[in-house]
Amino acid sequence: MSTPPPPLDQAPSNVKSLSIFGGYMATAALLTWRSVVIIRAQYKRNSTLAAAASSSSSSSSSSSSAQATQQQQAQNEALLSAAQLRRRIRVFSVLAAASLGTTWYYMFAFFAHSYREWAATKGVDVVAAAAAAAGGGGGVLQGLQLGAWLKDTSLFSLAWGSAMASDARVWWTQQIFGFCSVWTLVLGTEGSLRNIPTLWPFILLGQIVAISFAANLSFLAMILSPWVPKEPLKGRAKWNANSRLVDPATFFAYAIVGLTFASVAATLPSSFAATEGGSTTTSEDNNNNNSKQSGGMMSDPWFLPLLLTPHVLAFAPLLLKKQIRSARQLAQPSLIAVVMAILLQTRTTGNVLEQGGGLAEIRGAFYEHPAVSSVGWDVVLCWVSFTCWSLLRD
Repeated sequence: MSTPPPPLDQAPSNVKSLSIFGGYMATAALLTWRSVVIIRAQYKRNSTLAAAASSSSSSSSSSSSAQATQQQQAQNEALLSAAQLRRRIRVFSVLAAASLGTTWYYMFAFFAHSYREWAATKGVDVVAAAAAAAGGGGGVLQGLQLGAWLKDTSLFSLAWGSAMASDARVWWTQQIFGFCSVWTLVLGTEGSLRNIPTLWPFILLGQIVAISFAANLSFLAMILSPWVPKEPLKGRAKWNANSRLVDPATFFAYAIVGLTFASVAATLPSSFAATEGGSTTTSEDNNNNNSKQSGGMMSDPWFLPLLLTPHVLAFAPLLLKKQIRSARQLAQPSLIAVVMAILLQTRTTGNVLEQGGGLAEIRGAFYEHPAVSSVGWDVVLCWVSFTCWSLLRD
């Protein structure tokens, strides 16, 4: 039997809860601003290099008609290149905005869903309490017991426990770990070769907002940063860079990928207590089973550490920045990450089919819970964004 909440005048103050939430949103906004500052700095650097190249071309040209024609052609090519750059900027800016809008629409829906579930277990009439507070001049927020809700609720664990409560839900949500693993390896490589000085704001932003949002911002920084030739290596360092077996960066990347997907595989529903269910279930039965599975996963002492592992490992490629001399160094680990993601997805699809589900169940799971919808839209936009990056990168 659930413990009833204290009376409204004795409930924990909402000030602390709103301060925590405000701090969270301020952190997200600050990281977004920091990422935009990095993008602008790379844009200015790219513009300076382009102007220097144009000036060099102009100073070396003569007054002959043939050379004047060649110079005009070079200017036309430069204008076309600038037009292509603007087009790419628009593409990734639109995708970043779409990611932020869709994922956070459903994230706020998850907050509301969580509060309603908490209120139902505590016997709180949300509508009546809010209306009474508003009628008394206290405002709607004063009628909501946000302090008591957040005191009793671990939103991070609840969100991921709900998003991974069934194999049909996992079919959508586990893909985000594959995208994150590949993206951080790409970011470490491109950031080193394109001389982007600061990369951590993008990764941290991806952890607290959305991977697709942060990835699109990082893609903007990359396309605005030309590749910078590295000084040639000599002796042992050159041999290590050309040998994938002993190169420290490649070796470390393999370890990152292996630990990431091992922890993801360990958080699948089949790794925890199975839910009870018959061969024929209704939608309400599925929701009840998913709630039980979610509760079982969250109560397991290994669930949160395993879930946090890929989030922490996302920062590990930043440690390789000084060791990366060539795109080939992390090419194989990135390929291994893609293969492991495909294997996990195949396993999850097989689990759904074994339980008598199919495409309809997978499709229905997308909007089954707002936490699934938030991560699901993140996955969909990752597919679109990574495809655009593959087609538009220089």
